[in-house]
Amino acid sequence: MEDLKKKIETLLFATGRSLTLQELSSLTKIASLEDIKKTLESLKKDYSERDSSLHLVGENDIWKLAVKPGYIHLTSDLYSKNEMDKSLLETLAVIAWKQPIIQSDVVKVRGTLTYDHVRILKEIGYVESEKFGRTRKLKLTPKFYDYFDVSKKELADKFKNVKDVSKELEKTAKEKEILPFSMPIPDKPLKTI
Repeated sequence: MEDLKKKIETLLFATGRSLTLQELSSLTKIASLEDIKKTLESLKKDYSERDSSLHLVGENDIWKLAVKPGYIHLTSDLYSKNEMDKSLLETLAVIAWKQPIIQSDVVKVRGTLTYDHVRILKEIGYVESEKFGRTRKLKLTPKFYDYFDVSKKELADKFKNVKDVSKELEKTAKEKEILPFSMPIPDKPLKTI
């Protein structure tokens, strides 16, 4: 098990992104997903017991080696200061708040710049879309969850309104030196599809 633990730790460190149990199984050539999951749980326990700046984050079948929040400020110079502008982050916050959401509802809140924003967010990999009648259905990608270090469950449980999402994205944006923003609050709630 120690050898498998070292292999998994190496893969999570080297990729720098979340990996699924299936990916880890394939990369380590271990067929048993249960063995992979037990090893991940053991590795997570090891990191929680160590005095380390890293921790293992995971739920269900997606796992990531990440920097603990208290040390993230040290990595801020590694990120581009103008990776996303204020307006783009605001559109992303609306999508994150109610995803999956239809693009026409985002346009109602954010205006016609939404179309350009969605195109950019798709290009950088934070949002994906699919045809949905005359509009498009928008949802977040795994890259979004990795970058903002939030899980799908946390996003659904923790952020009950756009103010909560806006605050969390703004906090992460400040840590990564992305331009800060303020979130306009819509007059009425959007529908989740």
